[in-house]
Amino acid sequence: MAITLAKITRPDSGKVILRERLFSKLDQACANAIVWVNAPAGAGKTTLVSTYIEARGLKELWYQVDRGDADMAAFFHYFGQAVKNIARTRKKMPTLTPEYQLGVPEFTRNYFREVFQRVQTPMLLVFDNFQNVGAEADLNKMLASAFDGIPEGININIIIISRTEPPAPFARLQANQQLLQINWADLQFTLDEELAVTQQRYPQCRISKQQLQKLDAHIRGWVTGLILLLEQGIELDDIEFDTEDLSQERLFDYFSTEILYQLDTEIRQFLMKTAMLPKMTAPMCRQLTGNHNTDRILSKLSRKQ
Repeated sequence: MAITLAKITRPDSGKVILRERLFSKLDQACANAIVWVNAPAGAGKTTLVSTYIEARGLKELWYQVDRGDADMAAFFHYFGQAVKNIARTRKKMPTLTPEYQLGVPEFTRNYFREVFQRVQTPMLLVFDNFQNVGAEADLNKMLASAFDGIPEGININIIIISRTEPPAPFARLQANQQLLQINWADLQFTLDEELAVTQQRYPQCRISKQQLQKLDAHIRGWVTGLILLLEQGIELDDIEFDTEDLSQERLFDYFSTEILYQLDTEIRQFLMKTAMLPKMTAPMCRQLTGNHNTDRILSKLSRKQ
């Protein structure tokens, strides 16, 4: 099973603004802990980390997490190939074979000790789209345990990018300040940043800071929402960017493809049945949907926000 290039390739940042205020946060956080970057889809998480690497001239091992990584043997196989490529060595990484199944935590700790020893030059290890593995996957427990014993003086700093909060196994790392978060509150674009995005991406666009404020009341610093609405306004030649004239269809299309249809069937049906409720409680949702797992679903959704 050969690893695909896309799985270990940092996405191209394209033409974007550099967010120095967040680069400074990353500088400080990476120097002291593992960094967990979490925010909703389209918030600019991956772009932030990718441009940070470019701006700081860092080397990276970029690993795209997918659902297949929930299988621990598959994860160690593919990640091992990525390490072998970066470390420029012919020596293979250890393989999770059946005889290790009763001692996976110990295998994981030893595996990452081997990783840390092999990397001889300063490097950033990035796990992107970590939400794909799922909050209940064993990989969460294994990585949290391995990262709890990171030796001092290693050449690797670690960033995990996810749409969700750190799962429960990472709570100990957070409590000990070994894991620090950069979250949605940090990633929300300021008005000045929104103006910079607009001027860089759409130099022909005539929009004032006051007009941006009107748009921001709807998107609240969500950069993908800003781009979708700006593109529609430009197409309509709506120089006033009147939000009442801008259709919500593009935003809906984005949410349906990037968020709604990425959810499992039970949660998707739950959201569709409860969408009209301005506020909800577990008993209310249980009565409306007939689903007796409403407490678990609401708890899971609250971690994703």
